[in-house]
Amino acid sequence: MPSKSVRLLLVVSTLIICAVFAFRAVRKHSDMKRGLDILETFSEQRDSSRTGERQQVETETIDLRIPVGRHQLAIGRSLIEKACDFTLETEQHALVVDKSAYTIAVYKAGAIVASYPVELGQDPVNPKKRQGDGRTPEGMYRIAWRRDIGQTTFHRALLLDYPNESDKDQGYTGSLVEIHGHGAGLRPGKGGYNWTDGCIALSNDDIDALFELGDINDQISSGTPVTIVFAGTLDEEDYRIVDVAATPTDMIPSQP
Repeated sequence: MPSKSVRLLLVVSTLIICAVFAFRAVRKHSDMKRGLDILETFSEQRDSSRTGERQQVETETIDLRIPVGRHQLAIGRSLIEKACDFTLETEQHALVVDKSAYTIAVYKAGAIVASYPVELGQDPVNPKKRQGDGRTPEGMYRIAWRRDIGQTTFHRALLLDYPNESDKDQGYTGSLVEIHGHGAGLRPGKGGYNWTDGCIALSNDDIDALFELGDINDQISSGTPVTIVFAGTLDEEDYRIVDVAATPTDMIPSQP
């Protein structure tokens, strides 16, 4: 039987060997964790790089300019100039609806004094030609009737004189085209959508603001000119000139 000193030596040796194996196991686990951390960091950097490259490619390939025919743009700018001239000559308000920009602007003294987002007919591009076509007309009109709260189902409304004499000469039909409330107050593609039968929809707050512009002698009311164009109020760099007129699928998405 081994002596007491020998047994003690064996116990100490066993403890030392166990400690060495434990140290190696801990070190191995630490090295593996460090390796995994490095791989995870590399993966995150790679994914971030790929995302950046993908976003750069998308930015380079998506053209956000509004497609517009040369003739469309020329007509629009000519009609807007006439509206501005009217405000300079009369010191009265004039309204300009830009369908491709989804805005209605209030002009006075040749300058824009207010602007609001709008939603249009279900076909936001082509001009109205007949009853039920879901299109918003284009041309120079006047307000025929100012409908206040209680006189319309759309909060407040400005009835246009569509079809005017020019429309009738071209055989265009339809009626009850209005600038009215109950809109989202957001442009199509930005939370709004084109839902009317051809009318121009504003939010209730915006139609209220429109009604309250000016004083009793200079408010938006019967006789105020309303010019509706496909394009023309934006800067040149906001348009992409095409050889033919734009189509509904070319334009800003009509659904949110």
